[in-house]
Amino acid sequence: MDELLIIANWLVPLIYLAMVIDYGATFLLRLRTYVRNRWVLIPILFHAAFLVLRGIQLGSLPIGSTVEILSVIALSSTIVYWVMELLSRDRRAGFFVFSLIFLFQYTSSAFVGGNAIPPSS
Repeated sequence: MDELLIIANWLVPLIYLAMVIDYGATFLLRLRTYVRNRWVLIPILFHAAFLVLRGIQLGSLPIGSTVEILSVIALSSTIVYWVMELLSRDRRAGFFVFSLIFLFQYTSSAFVGGNAIPPSS
């Protein structure tokens, strides 16, 4: 399971980077600005599965350190943005939102290695 978490730890920010590129094209080229993007579900589901596996590995919720909380903030921000996009059908803000989310998740993935607080026995 450790190998799976290591792979997922680096895939999650790459998925968010793909979202930044997609929404960047939407913003800069003014393409598909009022079309629903069903691809937002991929980072939500993948990130949630990653946090569940991380919680199972730790034996507690993965919010024991600042970098782990950044990952939870990235996931919750993605969910909030997805709901806002569903209600407004406007994708233009996604570039800015996903850029910030990518920075949060990249920071979390880069530093989460040894900074996790082990569960108390």
